[in-house]
Amino acid sequence: MNELSELLVSSTTDTISAQPIKLSEQLLDNATVQSELERRKIILDQLHSNIETLKKIMNNSPDLDSIKGNYIDFRKRLLYLHFSSR
Repeated sequence: MNELSELLVSSTTDTISAQPIKLSEQLLDNATVQSELERRKIILDQLHSNIETLKKIMNNSPDLDSIKGNYIDFRKRLLYLHFSSR
């Protein structure tokens, strides 16, 4: 289980503490979880936007096979560069 999952589990199962130190820890954990979730939401929103843009480009392009071929060539070059740099 990763750290965010552990924080989520503890934040939903722990009762709210009456002890100031424990309460401060819980508030920090909650802030950490909230910050991480907001960061992930921004990333997902950007991904969604990129996918929608790609769909529009692909639907408006008269030469879809050419785009697919170029994309495959591009991915092959990336893989080659990745493995040749080791």
